[in-house]
Amino acid sequence: MKREFQASIILIFVISISFSCNKKPKNDNNIIESSNFTILNINPKQFKEKDCYKFSKFCDSITYIPLETKDSFLIGSIDKIIVQNNKIFILDKITESIFCFDINGKFLYKIDRKGNGPEEYISIGDFQVNSKDEVIIYSSSQGFLFYKNGRVTKKIESSVIASDFYIDERNSIYLYTGRSANKEIFKDFPKQYRLIKIFDGAITKNYLPYNFDERYLRIPQARNTFFLLQDTLHLIEYLNQEIYSISNDSLKPKYKIRFTTNSNSFNFNNKKELNTSIIEKIKENDYTRLISYIETIDYLFISYNVENLMMYSYIRKKDLKINNAGLFYFDDFNGISFGGKFLYSTGNELIGYIEPDLFLNLLKNRNDISSNLKSLKRNLNSADNPLIIKLKLK
Repeated sequence: MKREFQASIILIFVISISFSCNKKPKNDNNIIESSNFTILNINPKQFKEKDCYKFSKFCDSITYIPLETKDSFLIGSIDKIIVQNNKIFILDKITESIFCFDINGKFLYKIDRKGNGPEEYISIGDFQVNSKDEVIIYSSSQGFLFYKNGRVTKKIESSVIASDFYIDERNSIYLYTGRSANKEIFKDFPKQYRLIKIFDGAITKNYLPYNFDERYLRIPQARNTFFLLQDTLHLIEYLNQEIYSISNDSLKPKYKIRFTTNSNSFNFNNKKELNTSIIEKIKENDYTRLISYIETIDYLFISYNVENLMMYSYIRKKDLKINNAGLFYFDDFNGISFGGKFLYSTGNELIGYIEPDLFLNLLKNRNDISSNLKSLKRNLNSADNPLIIKLKLK
């Protein structure tokens, strides 16, 4: 399976790669305050502390939650996680399904309605859960379907091609169109906008102007560009490596990430020639790109590539101190390497997952593990559903 192959690759890095965190090259991680963005300059090759990658540096505890497993609700991949009202919602792009478990991992229900019927979706581009526990599914060029107890309670039609969305309680919709071609939406196409707000079928706000360029479609599209933090909506622009807050219909610059390993950074405002050269570097793995960004109340957690390696950093917001974790984090609460992936934040927790075969390999031939991990090891099979990981942050 796809996720088994990915887990094997991660395991190779976690177990076989070692590195030194106590080397102290010249410090060029720094913060620049500007009138627009707070710019974070990150040197991926710099490690300032020997224990900079330990979980105990920024969290108080870690919990592994096995998800109930049966043939009728096997997860093919975890592409997005939402934790809300003591429920865990999971998007599986392989099966085009949404799974719902309780906070202890017990299976509750699954939305599996791919098709062309009146209550079915063509595909799942993204999903959201509102305060009524309705699961909202966005199907590109089809629109939005609201599911409650397995039934469609509402539909909002839309022909916009977007990668992500957010719907507020008044049914105003933010759509991140990004690099997608929306000829039917923008009358001045190829002039268009990367972010739009829609209410009652009409565009009420346009943000981030953009001239469509099909060359930019060659770059893989990141997901999960919207997130809520303390009731404020945020947007992550992965290609620009910029983070905005959205408040009172205003888009406010927040952070911009720059990697010192890049001589130039991609930006939609660059000249085409410069962006074309950067695209070539991306194809050749000669460009450091932001892969994931998770913001909590007190921290920023990011991942990025250096050639073919995935690297990690966390940033403490109170002093904007950049900590390079390197190739992986270390679960020093349990004395094992960490091969999981984080996708979501509740504000004071990080939520992620780990594949069971990788988890069992990390525990292999280990007798000094906690009683909780011993119990997980005894009851877990390599073909089971993934384990959810919760990190309680300091």
